Amino acid sequence: MQGSRIVSEPEGSFMTPQQLLVHFQGLHEKAREGTLNKHELADYERARSELAELIVSAQQLSVVTGSARAVLRIACMQKVDVVFVGTTQNASTLDLGEGGFSALLSPSPPVHATVTFRMQLKDGEVTGTARCVGQQKHGGVMRASFSFVDIPDHERERLAMMIFDHVLSKTTGQKK
Repeated sequence: MQGSRIVSEPEGSFMTPQQLLVHFQGLHEKAREGTLNKHELADYERARSELAELIVSAQQLSVVTGSARAVLRIACMQKVDVVFVGTTQNASTLDLGEGGFSALLSPSPPVHATVTFRMQLKDGEVTGTARCVGQQKHGGVMRASFSFVDIPDHERERLAMMIFDHVLSKTTGQKK
């Protein structure tokens, strides 16, 4: 893949994926500390999107609508309670992204059904509503995929930070 288009490089030049990763790592740490200035915040958002594009491309996934960041998912087990028609199922996520999650459920809500969820992250809970967008039989249970419908922006940002912490831990060894 050609280099990244990140704007902090001189006009007309590109960063290699490795350079983008190093650049992003520094910005991500400053974002975690809350010390990004206005220019760095814009640069960080672009770098986050470009890193997501690289990963989604490497995984040979398609971005039909929206952004690569909405498609990017990580293999990640987080405790999640899914409530549908008054019944709560305790499960663990199989994967997680800014756009949603999947979990093994029995029974699974039908596709297009809206559920409420409560997910436990290491820094607290995330709650909201999600829509079941797909199912796949997995032994005696169903792998249900959910797209977030209603989740506060600050909660989505917490998820994004966790997702990119995970990406950095897998690509650079940096743990958070």
